[in-house]
Order: sequence, then C-alpha cells, then structure tokens
Amino acid sequence: PEQEVSNKTYIMQCGSFRRLEQAEAMRAKIAFQGLESNVKTTDGKNGVWHRVVLGPYKSKRQGERDRHKLQRASITTCRIWLR
Repeated sequence: PEQEVSNKTYIMQCGSFRRLEQAEAMRAKIAFQGLESNVKTTDGKNGVWHRVVLGPYKSKRQGERDRHKLQRASITTCRIWLR
C-alpha cells in the first residue's frame, strides 16, 4: 500500500523556560543524545518564554521515535503536536 502523504507536520516541545540558560541546558542534554533541537523565544502576554523544540517531523511516528530515545535518557517532558 502507498504511504499516506500529507502536508501536516509535527513538532515536539521538550521544555518551556523563563530563563534562556535553562533552555540551553536542555538543548545540550538533547544534543548529547545525538538529536538536534532549537530554542524558540516567544514574547506574549505571559511574558518571555524559551521553548526547546525538535522537528518538524513528517509523521508522528518519527517524533515518537525521538521522544522514546529522550525518555531513555530521563528527558520525560516532551510533547508532540501538529504544527
């Protein structure tokens, strides 16, 4: 059967921090697992937040694979959602 192709993408957020140093520390922990993440800074009505995100992923399964890898390294705060 053909692979279902959609233009949906998923992102995984592993943390949201007030202080950039905290976000960078998590990014480093993720890098030790061989995964690339980015720190996205947003300034909204709740103030400034530094979010640690991975992706985009073409399928939720790809994100789940990375999430399980991080869970084995005791990084258990990752959530996946449609972008």
